[in-house]
Amino acid sequence: MKSFPQRRSGFSLIEVTLALGVVSFCLVPLFALLPLGMNTSQNASQQAAATEVATAISADLQASPIIGGTSSRFGIPVQSGSSTLFIAQDGSVVTGSRTAGLSSKYRATLTISPDASDTTLLKVWIFVTWPALADPSSATPPKNFSGSYETATTLNCF
Repeated sequence: MKSFPQRRSGFSLIEVTLALGVVSFCLVPLFALLPLGMNTSQNASQQAAATEVATAISADLQASPIIGGTSSRFGIPVQSGSSTLFIAQDGSVVTGSRTAGLSSKYRATLTISPDASDTTLLKVWIFVTWPALADPSSATPPKNFSGSYETATTLNCF
């Protein structure tokens, strides 16, 4: 009986090299997109948090619409003028002029002005920026921020 030599089957070195080239050609762009996706996710979460801060400020002002008084949660004076709040990551107001910019995450600048057409209405402009450390002085308008959220509302003061 004749015996045939056994043939070993497998991939040649050229086939393996071509397969690795195709895989690396597909994976390199995928790995290049990961940092972009991470930054987009981080920006979206910061934008959502800033929206929650602005909504909380607006709700606080709506709950206490007495001209000359202050809001209950944030202590915002309900009168014409401008005020600045420094807000921590957990949504609490950070007080103290020296440490406000250092320990806070968001800076909310509020501008309240009377409505020209109706004396019982106050227009409120809320401008939330982050990071708060970029502009720690509450005396100047924010300029060096990486992200912002802006909204306006009206208070019906009776």
